[in-house]
Amino acid sequence: MAKKNQDEITGKLQPKKKQNIKIYEFIKKKMSESGKELFKSCSIFNEFLATKDKKKKKRVKGNDCKNRFCPICAWRKAGKDAVKIAT
Repeated sequence: MAKKNQDEITGKLQPKKKQNIKIYEFIKKKMSESGKELFKSCSIFNEFLATKDKKKKKRVKGNDCKNRFCPICAWRKAGKDAVKIAT
């Protein structure tokens, strides 16, 4: 059961992380050293809380770069903005 949930989470993030690495190659010349490190290591660590039955989960911690060109951070921000608009 836990493996299935983990695969579900990594399945959503893996394509975005691959895009992140491709984009990094294009913009690394334009970023500072600290910005490069943040961008490259974005979303390597994620901590989730789940219900006892593991049906619902929520991300509570992670290392984000918060760069607008990062596919992972842009995806998360789009989700948060959609919730704000809907309510």
